[in-house]
Amino acid sequence: MKEYLHEELKKCNNISDFLLFWLSNSAILNNKNTFDMYYRNFLRNFSPRMQKFYRSQSSEVVEMILQKKKPVLLDIGCGCGTETLWFSKLGAKCMGIDVFNSMIEVAKERKKFLEDIWEENISCQYKVASVFNLNPLDTKFDIIWIQQAFHHIEPREYLLPLLFSLLNDDGVLVFSESNAWNPFIQLSLLKMRGLKTIIEVEEGGQLVPWGHERIITPISLMRTLRRHGFTVSPPRYFRLLPSNKIFEKISFLETIWPRALFPAFTHYNLVARKPLTV
Repeated sequence: MKEYLHEELKKCNNISDFLLFWLSNSAILNNKNTFDMYYRNFLRNFSPRMQKFYRSQSSEVVEMILQKKKPVLLDIGCGCGTETLWFSKLGAKCMGIDVFNSMIEVAKERKKFLEDIWEENISCQYKVASVFNLNPLDTKFDIIWIQQAFHHIEPREYLLPLLFSLLNDDGVLVFSESNAWNPFIQLSLLKMRGLKTIIEVEEGGQLVPWGHERIITPISLMRTLRRHGFTVSPPRYFRLLPSNKIFEKISFLETIWPRALFPAFTHYNLVARKPLTV
């Protein structure tokens, strides 16, 4: 079995191949239920279309890792650890943090499994922690990756100054977020959670503020980033349709839709850079 899994992992040429391996073999995990719940949408449909969008989410980060020499990377809200494990394989030294212990347990289990299979250490560590627990005097990062987590982090007004201080000069902050310009997303969120976008959840035995799908437009995010000293590239919009298989037949629309009609896109990536100190 170990030899078979090793051979299957060798076939992984990109991050979507890597996730597909785990979706097909989650039975090897003691924490399978947590993994399956986290990736429940992909377990229903991880078609070539969805694989393409999954690769697209992290494409900027992958390119930066390949360009840099062993960059130090922080993944905020790392979930079950797929991205950090793949980024480490590409050469990054990674730290993944999440406020949910169940997620970190899955990430640690997967890391140990890969180390046993590959018979090598993976340069990646996981912590149950809020980003506000990190001290810029302890560690600096070349890349900070925030995938579908920014809209949960509170208090938001303290986050960007902290991220600026956590980055090395010329360090890069990469967001992958839901597009708040999209009216259908806004309507579905309004139906789901109403107007209350900040709630309290239990973390470490105490109640802490939590963004309840508090999504933001890229324009607002860009404005805030610039106010805190970042230089910002234009957003990259992608994906139009939900993951449900019934939309596969009209997925060609996603290749021909004009980028100028950005409110129709469901996702965007945004890259911000901390300037070099003169």
